Amino acid sequence: MENPQQLLLGVKLNDDATFDNFYTGGSNHQLVQFLQTDMKLLKESSVFLWGSKSVGKTHILQAMCHTFTAMDKPSIYLSMKDCHEMGPEILEGLEHLALVCLDDVDQVKGIQQWEQSLFNLYNRAKDTGAATLFSSQVAPIHLSIGLPDLCSRLQSGMVFPLHSLSDSEKSAMFKMRAVHMGINLPDSVVDFILQRSDREVSALLNVLTQLGQQSLELKRRITIPLVKQTMSW
Repeated sequence: MENPQQLLLGVKLNDDATFDNFYTGGSNHQLVQFLQTDMKLLKESSVFLWGSKSVGKTHILQAMCHTFTAMDKPSIYLSMKDCHEMGPEILEGLEHLALVCLDDVDQVKGIQQWEQSLFNLYNRAKDTGAATLFSSQVAPIHLSIGLPDLCSRLQSGMVFPLHSLSDSEKSAMFKMRAVHMGINLPDSVVDFILQRSDREVSALLNVLTQLGQQSLELKRRITIPLVKQTMSW
């Protein structure tokens, strides 16, 4: 059942954003393993994930919400990028959930009301024992936050960088996601796609979605000619 807070705020998780569907690569394996297994430590300390665009920050935050939902623990995912126009009062009362995931916190840096509201939520969550996960494109020390107390709070928790996948890992990730969609892709097709597509993970997954839809509609296997036809390559 969907979280009532998510229904109220119009937030919907991506059904595909699960840990089963996340390719960690060698560099991110320990982080994901920790998030999945050390729930006690997660409640005792906030977690801050940072990394460049398309490394999987949103996927991990939403996967954590799915994990908590499966344990009947209320959670919420909010992107500061999407909530910017709603006002900081949207953060009121979230400390009563088991997990609060706030994505794109760099989007509200330097905005006094937002920074104060984030600081207040952080403190209230500590009092109630709610787990908090934050994400940004840069580490908290480089966020240029105007409120010193908030800056120190975000730096005081566990801070993890998320690393980009190598080309070979992107190939493995592409194949894994294809298998989850019920698609068996020959190496030659995967190599052809990686040589021509934007290498960002989000772009590659968009290509896979388009190919999957086209394959289903035409009832054809995904081959290099079908890739050329679908993507106009």
